[in-house]
Amino acid sequence: MTASTTSTNVLALYRGLLRAVRHYPSKKRDSISQAIKEEFREKRSITGDELDKALWLANMELERLQKWIPTSKQMAQGKDMDIKL
Repeated sequence: MTASTTSTNVLALYRGLLRAVRHYPSKKRDSISQAIKEEFREKRSITGDELDKALWLANMELERLQKWIPTSKQMAQGKDMDIKL
């Protein structure tokens, strides 16, 4: 990947994580959001295999958090969410 492609993907991943954590049902939601921000700041200069591993882990976390985002159909019907893991 080129540097601009990587930075674009990383920014999209960062924003996606912060959006997804808003739906996570936890009293610690704010601290989770802060931890995401700190983790990205700490790892902003990594490269190579270390970057690939960090991006893979962040993508896995995003997938996990997205399970808590209600679908538009659920929101329209006012239904509770059923999470299947």
